[in-house]
Amino acid sequence: MCINNSNCGCHLISPIIVSTNRPAYGYVFNFPVQTVASGGDVNFSGNGPLVNISHTPGTAPILIPRAGDYLVEYTIAVDGPQMSAYALILNGVEVPNSATRYGATSPAGTNQTLTGSAIISVPANSTLLLRNVGNTADTLIGIDDGHGVLNASLSIHRLGA
Repeated sequence: MCINNSNCGCHLISPIIVSTNRPAYGYVFNFPVQTVASGGDVNFSGNGPLVNISHTPGTAPILIPRAGDYLVEYTIAVDGPQMSAYALILNGVEVPNSATRYGATSPAGTNQTLTGSAIISVPANSTLLLRNVGNTADTLIGIDDGHGVLNASLSIHRLGA
């Protein structure tokens, strides 16, 4: 061990710098038909890449361990005719000022695609949900033009990482 001994060479070793700016991003999606009750959360059946973010397939919560500003984008395919409204819920509370609340109306005989995006500030160890904040239950489509299709997806990216 070298203590104040300039002959040992330890003064030539650079200190290790640990970066706290590691990336954090993720992608979750849902494939099977799903009915989302008014006040209910969208369950995501699968995961794409997840880095410093976690999600258990078949559940709704997305766990975010690192604090920061995140870009969140979501898409939902709803069987029509229907009026729909969805928002991001962070730690049990809708993101303030309706900043993530999006809605759409589709006429009879059509489906609708509802998309939303926002940059939100997320505290460490947070839980993110995508919730039906409308007054009616929505059926997320599972087949379109004879093929199985994704009916919900959400991507999240930590900014400045």
